[in-house]
Amino acid sequence: MNNNLLRIFADEILPVKTNGQIAPEETVEPSMIITILILLAVCLVSTIIIETLLARAFKVKGKNLLIVVLAQIVTNPIVVLVSNLVMVASPWLNRTENFCTSMIIMEAFAIFVEGLMYKSFFKDYKFIHPLLLSLLLNLLSVFIGCAICFIIYSFNI
Repeated sequence: MNNNLLRIFADEILPVKTNGQIAPEETVEPSMIITILILLAVCLVSTIIIETLLARAFKVKGKNLLIVVLAQIVTNPIVVLVSNLVMVASPWLNRTENFCTSMIIMEAFAIFVEGLMYKSFFKDYKFIHPLLLSLLLNLLSVFIGCAICFIIYSFNI
């Protein structure tokens, strides 16, 4: 079995019939919930690390850096959970397309919410506009996250 958390989530956590309907006899096992929580934790921690490092590159310091972390805590679990639930609940042939569409919509949500948080709470930050900072941090972290997933999937890590 591949150790890729997204594959585990899609293939085993929430069993889906080929017509896209969850079988009524299937129940959510406690191990399923633990795996979902692990997926959320791994995505949140990796996003915090990536976006904090990127924010430092854009000269975000001190309390403003804490706002970047708090913004991730607010938005990341929502983005990850909704995107993966859309993929799992989708018919087999449309999973990738539906996942990508939901990711784009959810990332737009994250960019907007995080940008508003940065604009509202940043103190003494003039290097780049908060909404542009949010856009760059999110685009770069999604790109890095996809690259990491591609490497993990390609080498069966």
